[in-house]
Amino acid sequence: MEHRSKPTVESIGFSEDRLKDAYGRMDMENHPWARHASKEIESLESLCSTFIGKRIMDAGCGRGRHSLSIAKKYPSSSILGVDYSEANISSALSKKDGLSNVEFEVSDLRDYRPDRTFDIVLCLYDVIGSFPDDSDNEAIVETLASCCEIGGYLAVSVMNMELTRHLAHPSNICDVESDPKVLFDLPPGDVMHKSGDIFDPDLYLIDTTRL
Repeated sequence: MEHRSKPTVESIGFSEDRLKDAYGRMDMENHPWARHASKEIESLESLCSTFIGKRIMDAGCGRGRHSLSIAKKYPSSSILGVDYSEANISSALSKKDGLSNVEFEVSDLRDYRPDRTFDIVLCLYDVIGSFPDDSDNEAIVETLASCCEIGGYLAVSVMNMELTRHLAHPSNICDVESDPKVLFDLPPGDVMHKSGDIFDPDLYLIDTTRL
């Protein structure tokens, strides 16, 4: 009688190139969550006192929607948008439309050390948490702190883990490292393409090995 070995599932390792490619391909202009930059800027300004005449850094600026919104509304301010993706920065530069108070730069926030500090540093939409290794995310936090002027403002948005876990189905909270097959068994979906929503409880896992 022939005995066959039990099939194994190998997980896909993290890839810097895949991450850059994924960010560069995101259809941000058409995602509903990316259409509220002006309102978000208003909310942020109420937290940061004022944007008028300030030196502002937009860390992980994507295609520049917040940087450009600030530059247009506050001509006396200077804004620097920094992003990991060359494709995103290229898109941001194409939208400057003659604005002289905003710059864009391709840089990795993990080891970015500019020659100046900023009155306000923004890091929005889960830039922190994009890397699976905690040391990478900690390096981004260190960069943000070093870029912020003493007495300045640092505004960071991160994923709400408590809410995410509350919404998750119990079967989707598991040890992915010991049983990677659960990851490959997730059903495919196009919710990200249609709406930008990556938090559909049917389409994500919470890996308890990371908690």
